[in-house]
This record gives sequence, structure tokens and C-alpha cells, in this order.
Amino acid sequence: MQKNTKKKSSHKYKKNVVIQSYLVLLPQIVGFFVFSIYPIFWVVKYSFTDYNGFKGQFVGLSNYIDLFLHNRTYWSSVGNVLIITGMKMLLEIPLAFLLAMLLNWGRLRGKRAFSVLLFLPSVMSVSSAGMIFAYIFRTYNGMMNNLLISLGLLDAPVNWLAGKWTAMIVIVLMSTWMTFPVNMMYFCGAVAGVPQEVYESAKLDGCVGFKKIIYITLPLIAPTFKVILMLALTGTMKVLSDVKVLTDGGPKGQTDVVMLYLYRLFFESTNPRIGYASAGSVIMTIMIALITVVYLKASKKLDELC
Repeated sequence: MQKNTKKKSSHKYKKNVVIQSYLVLLPQIVGFFVFSIYPIFWVVKYSFTDYNGFKGQFVGLSNYIDLFLHNRTYWSSVGNVLIITGMKMLLEIPLAFLLAMLLNWGRLRGKRAFSVLLFLPSVMSVSSAGMIFAYIFRTYNGMMNNLLISLGLLDAPVNWLAGKWTAMIVIVLMSTWMTFPVNMMYFCGAVAGVPQEVYESAKLDGCVGFKKIIYITLPLIAPTFKVILMLALTGTMKVLSDVKVLTDGGPKGQTDVVMLYLYRLFFESTNPRIGYASAGSVIMTIMIALITVVYLKASKKLDELC
């Protein structure tokens, strides 16, 4: 009798735990379906229509055909995204990793102060960062122009935001400045997780300095490194606010990125082309997904070869 009572109470306890677990997860599940799954279906549905926010007409694949075959602006903005992503990855990932190594260096004093200072840009609003970089790179009395002229590297001030490639450089610098602290912290956690015994053993074998980073640190943090690179890659391909506050796609649309172009079609046009913009969003989503899959496949192959 006592055993049956214990079994019933144990079963009731487990059932209550399960119910409580689902109740805790319920807001997240509901939010996921309402704010992620439903909008995806909504965008895919309207990508096959000529919808302006009030009425829509089914047009089949017309939006996709026009984007693929006739819309040079869209594909120019895709090219700009790829350029910005490539430039940013080459700058941000090495910078975040090297600073993480510096913060994990045993002889460095004031680590906490350095960590706080380096992390500050990531909590700053995009508009504030845009004002700072617009001031640094402004044509007259801008800090960058004054510095380069004083060093004799420039004879006259440069209008950094008036040319495509100089504006791209400013966008990449600002975007890197705002996002590298998060990746730096990820690297800090990964590097701190490498056992000191491994470094000590490597030191006995003559593996010191830069060799230690190449042959010990990087291989041991490779799983984290791959995740950081993937998140940085996909995150940069969705860049919008950085370009919006600095150049707004200028000069003459030469720094337009996909998300900014679609944003204009959705919100800034007097005659919104929501169906057309939805088709552009679907294409971009598929592109990002394909790049992610290729990256994961390539990294897996490299793991097998190593």
C-alpha cells in the first residue's frame, strides 16, 4: 500500500514538473510562432502578389523574374553586401581574436578596465555611433583628415562619404567597431577554456610565442571559432542600420545594401511595393541560407582533412 502511494506521488510530481516546464516554455514557443514562423509564411505568400498594403493581385513568379532578369539595383546592392561582408570579416575576426588573446595574457594589468572600455561600442546605439563616425570622417575639420594632413599623407581634405569605396571603408570601420566586442568576448571564453597544462607541455617542447597560438590555441578553439565566423558572416549580410545612418545608400545609391533597398520599398515609397519587396527578401534569405550551408560543409571537410 505504501509503495503504491509513493509511486502515485512520484508520478504526480513528474507530471507537475512536465506541466510547469511547458508553461515556462509557452511564451517563448508562442513568440517564436507569432514573430518568426507566421511572418515568414506572410512574406512568402505576398511575394507572389502585387500587394501595396491595401489590395493585392496574384502575379505568380513575375516579381521573382523581374528581380532576377531586370533589376540591376537589387543585384548591385547584393554585390555591395558581399563586399562589405568580405572586408569586415578580414578586419573584425582577427581583431577580436587578437584582443581576446591580449585580455587573457597573464601579465596584462587592468584587464577589467580594458574589457569594459573595449565592450562599450557594442552597447552604443547605431545613431550615436553614426554621429561619431560622421564627425571623425567629415570633410572639413574631421579628425581623420586633420590627422592624415598633419602626417603629410594628404594634401587636401577628402570627402569620405562622397565616393563609393571611401564610404564603404567608413561603413566597414563603424560596423566593425560596433560588433567586434561581442566576438571578442566569445573568443575570450574559448581561449580561457584551454587548459594551462597544454601550454606548459608545449613550452617544454619549444612551442612558444606565435607558434603557441598557431599550433595550440587555434586548433583547440576551432569549434567556437567556426560558430563565431558563421554568426558574424550571416549577421553582416543583413546589415541595414549602419548604412542607413551613415550614407543612406549614397552617393547616388552606390552604397545601397539589400536590406536598405527592401526597406525603402516597404516603408519609404509613396506607393509601397510590398509584394515585390517580399520576393527580394525571400531571395536574400535563400542566399544567406545557401552560404551558411556551404560554409558548414566546407568547415566539416576541413575538419576531416585535419
